[in-house]
Amino acid sequence: MSEEEADFDVIIIGCGMAGMACAAQLLKEGVEGDRILVVDRGEPVGAKNLSGGILWGRELDELDDIFPNWEMDNPGIERYINNKKIGFLSSDDAFIMEGKFASWDGIGGTSEPSMRTGWSVLRARTDAWFAEKLEEAGVFIMPG
Repeated sequence: MSEEEADFDVIIIGCGMAGMACAAQLLKEGVEGDRILVVDRGEPVGAKNLSGGILWGRELDELDDIFPNWEMDNPGIERYINNKKIGFLSSDDAFIMEGKFASWDGIGGTSEPSMRTGWSVLRARTDAWFAEKLEEAGVFIMPG
């Protein structure tokens, strides 16, 4: 890309879930895809993810507006999550709390129901899939 071609309204650093969610939200708000640049240090996208495992929350409902059938099309989706356990251990005992919420948002319950609670994911595959979908929408992804 030459300097003359490098003209973006938004530059996002990081092609992790937050960066891609930002790009997806900009698309939803009406920003043209070719005005958005997402830069990632990993090549391919997803190679340098630092967290992962579970996508939580009501926000997942909104992904349907941007990427219809994302749960079925995404090769990184593993399992539906509908409860969460937190344990505290001492040298001779354990205390476990379990939460089962129809509207679990990753922090606690909410009053608004959600279509889903969360998914376990393979981040490298999920990140690559989201990046591919953003590119199809016109977003410029620059890995490595």
